[in-house]
Amino acid sequence: MHTLFSHINIAAIKNYLLYSFLFLLPTQLGTFFFLPISYIDGLRIDYLAPALYATDIIAVLLIIIHWKDFLKYLQQNPQPKWIILILLFGFIIQIETTVQPLIALYRIIKLAEAYFVYLIIRRVAIPFSTLVNIFLASALTQLSISTYHVLTGHSVQGGAYFLGERSFSLSTPGIAKVAINGIEVLRGYGTFSHPNSLAGFYLLIYAFVLYSKKTAGVWKYVLLGTTTLLIVLSFSKIAILGVLLLSAYYTIRNLQNCLLCILSRIAVPLVLAIMIFSTQGDSQSLQKRVWLTESAMKIITSHPWTGVGLGNYLYAQAAFPIPYAYVFLQPVHNVFLLSIAEIGIPLFAFITYLFSKYIKKLLFDPQVQATLFVLILTGMFDHYWLTLQQNFLLVLVVFGLLQTQEHVVK
Repeated sequence: MHTLFSHINIAAIKNYLLYSFLFLLPTQLGTFFFLPISYIDGLRIDYLAPALYATDIIAVLLIIIHWKDFLKYLQQNPQPKWIILILLFGFIIQIETTVQPLIALYRIIKLAEAYFVYLIIRRVAIPFSTLVNIFLASALTQLSISTYHVLTGHSVQGGAYFLGERSFSLSTPGIAKVAINGIEVLRGYGTFSHPNSLAGFYLLIYAFVLYSKKTAGVWKYVLLGTTTLLIVLSFSKIAILGVLLLSAYYTIRNLQNCLLCILSRIAVPLVLAIMIFSTQGDSQSLQKRVWLTESAMKIITSHPWTGVGLGNYLYAQAAFPIPYAYVFLQPVHNVFLLSIAEIGIPLFAFITYLFSKYIKKLLFDPQVQATLFVLILTGMFDHYWLTLQQNFLLVLVVFGLLQTQEHVVK
């Protein structure tokens, strides 16, 4: 009786931690540790500061409580020794050759954490309806915060602060905003560090849920509508384009006799896209992206074999003179160039090879295709899948969900 009671308790704790982790994925409640290496020319850089988030704490607890499952998995799925040796050698090179080894080591730890989260997700059967409910509750929270941002022009604070919302307003330097008929409007941030990050996060969830063959009643469609509204309030043009293309392709693949249904599925995203593309954002956005891309190519050319080191990209970027009257120091807005610049061409090619072998057996599934489409489309124009906590963890969570035993057809 005691053993059974303990087993039930452990199972309940596992579910509670996992569901809490999924609900808190969009949040960024945490603390940064600003060290001397976190400054460039006296400017404090968040990207260069190790951080501890609430989701990190829950992830560590999940790893501890699932430790026996990991050992069992490793026994059943022994990896070829040459793969482990190459990756280990690559990470050692990262630490030994980079400008700031501590930042590289921190990034490697984050990679290990995310990988363990992926293993947990892929081995736990989460009912699709439960998953939809968790994502929906979390998305509605983000929608209420983002709506407040757009309508009032400043942050909520109060309870939203404990979800990681930052304090800002329309007058905050560098804040993301758009002009609609000459009127400045604050873009919806939710609890993300930038509206584009929020848009990419919910575009990935939108694709994953839309193309799922599983049903969750009306709540599935409520979640799809909520994620669409969040993307609209972010005013992210790339994400809106993604919604339009995903919806159009889904409608074509699932043609119905209902002409009104077909028209609504295409017309609604199209009207939203026209509205968003008619707004005016940063007039120098394209110029900045081109400059960052040119800088990344120069960095790759000068560090082709080992890269500049995981998390060390901004130290290399800072060597280039800024062609603006203000400080502009960001990673290149392209996850592929950023990866190559940080880890070098050989290691990037090897990881790409491993990923291609992993994904090959899943490519038959439209849900996997939609997921890859979102990552490639948004990854070509931004860096948040690699640099920001919420987006990075979501990628591993989604791939874990795509790998669950209920999903994969063997």
